[in-house]
Amino acid sequence: MEEVHGLMEMATGYSLKVEILFMNPSMVITIGFKWLALDHSSSNFFEMPKPAYYTTASNLDYKEITPGPKLRPYIECFWVCQGNSGQDGYIEEILVPGGRTEIIQADTSFVWYNSEEDRADHMEPGAIILGQRNKVSRIVISQGFRFFGIRFRYGCMPLFIKVSAKEYSNRILKLSDYLTCGEMSLLDNTPPLIDNNFIQDIEHCLFDLIKPPTHDWYILQEIIQSLNNRVEEQTSIHSLAKEHGWNYKKIERVFLKYLGFPPRVFLKIIRFRNALEKMDNSNGSLTNNAYRLGFYDQSHFIREFYNFTGMNPSNFFRETPLLANFLYRLGTKG
Repeated sequence: MEEVHGLMEMATGYSLKVEILFMNPSMVITIGFKWLALDHSSSNFFEMPKPAYYTTASNLDYKEITPGPKLRPYIECFWVCQGNSGQDGYIEEILVPGGRTEIIQADTSFVWYNSEEDRADHMEPGAIILGQRNKVSRIVISQGFRFFGIRFRYGCMPLFIKVSAKEYSNRILKLSDYLTCGEMSLLDNTPPLIDNNFIQDIEHCLFDLIKPPTHDWYILQEIIQSLNNRVEEQTSIHSLAKEHGWNYKKIERVFLKYLGFPPRVFLKIIRFRNALEKMDNSNGSLTNNAYRLGFYDQSHFIREFYNFTGMNPSNFFRETPLLANFLYRLGTKG
């Protein structure tokens, strides 16, 4: 794991690693090599945001911030990704699906290629909903950029907007079509640097939007946990539904409402995510890894992997896309 020394050591008195930024009363973090001091001395209804993950590669910087305790069950993280197009004049990145929904504020226009529908959407600067995806897609950016994002946990976006998750599966949509002008107006013009005050204001807006989870939602979260625990097994959706007192029609209806996909599709997504995380440090053969990770055989594994990345496993880990590397911590474990 790469270590960051020099200026970081001088500013904080600690030797920090690229994944984790330690906390102290006057913490210093770096975003694109600009120093920003954060004051953690005040107390508030929301816990101060914690920079949980930071990394940089080539001409991209990526940072995650842990939400406060009130929103942590529903939001995985806030994040910032920024960079410039470099000598080539543009950045083209593969977006590997992870099954989660995000709200993203973009300060520049970009082109999003939806491989499922073979369609290119040209998006102007502003706030968007990036729906949960089960297909590989691509993004092309042709100038300096910064994205601020809110990554929701599985099944949590419908608690904030009154729309079934299946309406935005594999789609990219304008946030203004689903929320009124005042509900998330902070995203209309994000500040030059994302600081504590901005994150806390966003958290207050989100907390005002959230609807009380239903009984079905809580059961769904138990089922998701069961699937994660058994992701490397040949799991029967019918048996899992029965364990929680549901029939298959019920579990499929709830999955479509909150996750946007039927149970079998969602299981493929989390099995793929698990494969990405486990394969990175694995020296085993594709056949052994396929069986170990819950796939029927090597051809099944390669077919599913290609569906999610547009590449076979060998090429993917040899030429790992930067954003996938950031999101899945590939190459930083060990």
